[in-house]
Amino acid sequence: MSEQDRQAEEAPRQLRRNQVKGMLQFQKRWDERRKEAPAAPKNLRSAEGHVNVAGSAACFSSAIFTPADPAFLESIEKGVQELVLLLIEKLHCITYSSCEGHPPAEMAPMRQRHVGILPRDEKEYSRLLHFLRKTAAATRAARGEQASGLLIKEEMLATDETNLPCIEINFAAESCDYPAYRACIEPVYKDFLNRIQEEPFEP
Repeated sequence: MSEQDRQAEEAPRQLRRNQVKGMLQFQKRWDERRKEAPAAPKNLRSAEGHVNVAGSAACFSSAIFTPADPAFLESIEKGVQELVLLLIEKLHCITYSSCEGHPPAEMAPMRQRHVGILPRDEKEYSRLLHFLRKTAAATRAARGEQASGLLIKEEMLATDETNLPCIEINFAAESCDYPAYRACIEPVYKDFLNRIQEEPFEP
């Protein structure tokens, strides 16, 4: 990991710019695991795979769902779906945001792969942060410079109720060339997935 990346990962919690409404209710519904009534689709999918309310590369707003909602699985972009489901099933995470990464289009910049996690309390926060950072460090040690952009960052999520501590898994790369970016992160992504699957974790 470069010194710049190390500083970025270890920086104090930063407030995310995006606003998410109703996160405390969302967290409660997630854990209740009640079967929710089918709702009208709130996200659309673009031809390039963007999943958001407009189904567009230029849109940065998405509806979020709990696993009990029929729209949950289709709301996760295919390129990051395996990681999101593993985080939920093995680590019992609440995920509120994800993106598989996309090339620049429609005047929108290139997007990098990431997953946002909302810990339930400080104890869970510390446990997840330790596990994910240990797993990311092992991935970086194995993949070298190729994995230097795999960062586990501490952030604060702005909501309409309060600001909530969250954890962000980032697959960053210096290249703005999307094919080069994908070629770089895919083996890192797979390695990181495998290590999460294999590493013991006590929820």
